[in-house]
Amino acid sequence: VGDNTNIQSQVYLPHLTRVGNNVFIGPAARVTNDKYPVSKRLIPTIIEDNVIIGAAAVLLPGVRVGEGAVVAAGALVTRDVKPSTVVAGAPAREIYTRGEYEERRRMYENKPG
Repeated sequence: VGDNTNIQSQVYLPHLTRVGNNVFIGPAARVTNDKYPVSKRLIPTIIEDNVIIGAAAVLLPGVRVGEGAVVAAGALVTRDVKPSTVVAGAPAREIYTRGEYEERRRMYENKPG
């Protein structure tokens, strides 16, 4: 687990998971490392720097979440996530860029009430 990383409650990070710097992992997110439970072969999952993972997201074994990516709450990540993209759904699909995400976040934070 890298520096300045925030891991919320009830998160599961199994053996071989690598987490970069400046990562946020929301409550109850799950990372898996066993493609065929209960296998003796474990597969690492990699979360690169500056990634946001929403609450209750699930990352399947062997995926790589690229630098600056965002995984939406409840997403089921079955394949690699490209850097600076936002994915959502089950299975997770790209919905927009990190730049668009940041713009939406700014608008939300500046909204009255």
